[in-house]
Order: sequence, then structure tokens, then C-alpha cells
Amino acid sequence: MINKSTALLASVFVVGMPLHADEVADRPEGSSYACPVSSSWSSTASAQHQADREAIEELMRVWSEAVAASDLETIASLVTVDCEFWTHDAAPLVGREALASAFGEFLQTYAMKQAFDCQELVISGDLAFMRGMEVNRLTAVDGGEVVVRRQRAFSVLKRSPSGAWRFARGMTNRPPGPLGSETPDG
Repeated sequence: MINKSTALLASVFVVGMPLHADEVADRPEGSSYACPVSSSWSSTASAQHQADREAIEELMRVWSEAVAASDLETIASLVTVDCEFWTHDAAPLVGREALASAFGEFLQTYAMKQAFDCQELVISGDLAFMRGMEVNRLTAVDGGEVVVRRQRAFSVLKRSPSGAWRFARGMTNRPPGPLGSETPDG
């Protein structure tokens, strides 16, 4: 069974690939990473908004691949230096170094694949937020059953001075009922 520290880490990392609400299986290579845009977006969205959306979708794709590959260096590079992540039953992870340290310990013990059903993406200037449902599939690196953890996720992203989008804040919580429970994948 997953311990409290593992649950924290599995809850904090908020992004991944889109999926259907009942889908948990790995996505085939080349799957779309698109998020629906907020209703405030129109079909006449500016070229800059479209470029930002594509850059954020690419950030999500790179994050998901880095998590699946246990690539700590890439994971750390995709968050802001002052990032902060909140989850249920745990103290916040504050700063890139804290996140890298916690994630490094986690990835020595568990392999993780993520999927993310993005329900909304809003971009305004150098800030963006997205919200949706996250599914984490955790497997002990020394073997064992896959444990699936579903939770709601909310992320704030910032555009860096170089123009790259990075994750700045994240919050997750388990939904009530069976959707929020830990289950063996079977």
C-alpha cells in the first residue's frame, strides 16, 4: 500500500496527458495534449493566445514524458524557482529544490505515469491556470501491483522572462466517493 509520503508526491504533480474520465490505460504515442479553452476564448483568439496554448500543451507533454522516464533534471526545469504545491494531508512543497528533493526520493521507489483530463485552460498575459482531473498510476520499482490515484487538480503557470511557460503553483485534492480512492489497477 502507498504510504503518506508517497501519497503526497503522487498528489502534488499535477499535469500529464488528457484522458477520458473513465480512461486509465496508457495513451498511444502521438496522443493529443489539448485542453479545452475557457468560454471567454473565441474562435478569433489572437495568434499570441494560440501560441501560448500550444506552448502550454508542449509543457504538459514534456512533463508527462519526464515523469514517465523518471527524469528529475527535466522535471525540476519545468517549475519556477519559487514554485509551491499543496495537497491534502501534507505540508506544502515550496521551491524548486524542495520539489526536486522530494521527487528524487519518490522516483527511487516508484515509477509513475500520469494522465490529466484538462477541463479548463485560461491564459491572461504572463499567467495561466488550468484545472481538471488527474490520474496517477504508481508502481513500486521493485515490482508489485499498480495503484491508481484519482484527484482534482488546479495549476497556475507563469511565463518566464525567456518566454517559456513553467508550473508555478499547484493544488490537488481527492474528490468524494470512489473517484477519490486509491485502487489497484485491475
